[in-house]
Amino acid sequence: MDVPIPYRFINLAQAVESPSGVQTLDNLTAAFYSRYLMKRAISAVKLTIPDEWDADYAAYTLFCRGFGIVVDVPKFGVIFQGASLYGRNVYYQPTRAITANPLYDPRRKAGSSGKTAKW
Repeated sequence: MDVPIPYRFINLAQAVESPSGVQTLDNLTAAFYSRYLMKRAISAVKLTIPDEWDADYAAYTLFCRGFGIVVDVPKFGVIFQGASLYGRNVYYQPTRAITANPLYDPRRKAGSSGKTAKW
């Protein structure tokens, strides 16, 4: 079993014997281009969403996760939220969703108080 050692420690241990290996994804250049590609992809698509929703949050959630839920919360009205889906029906579609928002009850049942928005 390999010990999970971060790249910096591996580099320190191996730098004495040989030059550093090329790390293609664990660097700032890869993070820069990943953000650049995401912004470019999001800007290419115009989402039609209600004015009350945060357009940047909805686009980022749909692009990165592929889904979100639309819930009717008495305190805030109908809002879009990123969520984790669980449970399944006979067609292996999710039946429940949970959000990480402490401002309302996070557990929602699909079909009654929330709908799943897919990309």
